[in-house]
Amino acid sequence: MRNNIYKNVLSELSPDEIKRSPKYDPSQPVTQNNEGKRNNQYQKPEFKEWVLFKFHAAPRSKVYIAGDFNNWDPTALKLGYHGKGVYSAIVLLPLGTYEYKFTVNGEWCNGQDCNDQVTNAFGTMNNRLIVERKMTHNGHPHTFSRLPESESHRLWSAPTGG
Repeated sequence: MRNNIYKNVLSELSPDEIKRSPKYDPSQPVTQNNEGKRNNQYQKPEFKEWVLFKFHAAPRSKVYIAGDFNNWDPTALKLGYHGKGVYSAIVLLPLGTYEYKFTVNGEWCNGQDCNDQVTNAFGTMNNRLIVERKMTHNGHPHTFSRLPESESHRLWSAPTGG
């Protein structure tokens, strides 16, 4: 009788697609890498959200953002200057949890308004960001805000306006 239950499961996948699917091991944690493999296998889109990072620093500062979303490269993503000490960058990130810090004139620092922080391997703190689908994150109201994803947006790091 139990086998009959499984014969009645409906799926949009063909039997071949199911046979080729990545192996599931319940003892292993779900990772972004494993999730990406499953999405590729099933041709599911990877959901992403636009995130606006903001930082306040003295005019003419060199402000960058580095995190596990860009391999912690301290000069890969420069924030644009808006005036009045406000720097920002818009980044398209896949859904997930990220750690990040800012560098200002070569010095690592956390966002001034970030309430969600975790200890890193060096014994200091990193900012933590949870990117969720079409949700507003209330933990960092002045550090970043959410923008809806659309095909007309592109990944960029220039100021969004004055």
